[in-house]
Amino acid sequence: MKNLTTAEFITIVLSAFALLVSIFAIFGSLYTYCVHDAKLKKQDAKLNKYQLEKIDEEKIRQKRAKIKAEVVSKINTLVTIRITNIGFCEAKDLKIDIQENPDFHIKTNHISKELLRTADHESFELWHLHGVHSKLRLDFTWNDEFQNDNKDYAELILT
Repeated sequence: MKNLTTAEFITIVLSAFALLVSIFAIFGSLYTYCVHDAKLKKQDAKLNKYQLEKIDEEKIRQKRAKIKAEVVSKINTLVTIRITNIGFCEAKDLKIDIQENPDFHIKTNHISKELLRTADHESFELWHLHGVHSKLRLDFTWNDEFQNDNKDYAELILT
C-alpha cells in the first residue's frame, strides 16, 4: 500500500464528504417531495369532497320550493298577505293553515293551492282589530321535487 501525502488524503476526505452531502441532498429532496406530494394529495381529496358536497347541495336546492309570507298592505283594518314561492321548484299541493287568533277575522283558516310556480304568489285578506299588536302564525305544507310533506311556518307581526 502506498503512503498517501497529506494533500491526497485531504482530497479523498473532501471527495467522500462531498459524496455524502450529495447523497443526503438526494434523499432529503426525495423525502421532501414525497411528504409534500402526500400533503397535496390529501388537500386535493378534501377539496374534491367539498366540491362534490357543494354540487349535491346545489342539486337539492334546485329541487326545492321555499315559501315566504309577507304583509303587502294594510288599509285601516284590512290586511293583505302575500304567499310567494322563492325557491327554484314548483310547490305542489300547498296548504296554508292560519292559526286561530282572536285579534283577526278570517274567512277560512285553511287555504289550498294546487300549484305555486317559482316566483308566483297568492294573496289573501283578513281583518285585524285596529290598534292591537298581534302575531299571526301561518303553517305551510307542500310537495316539491325534493320531497313530499315539506313543512315551514311564518310569523307575521301586525301593529
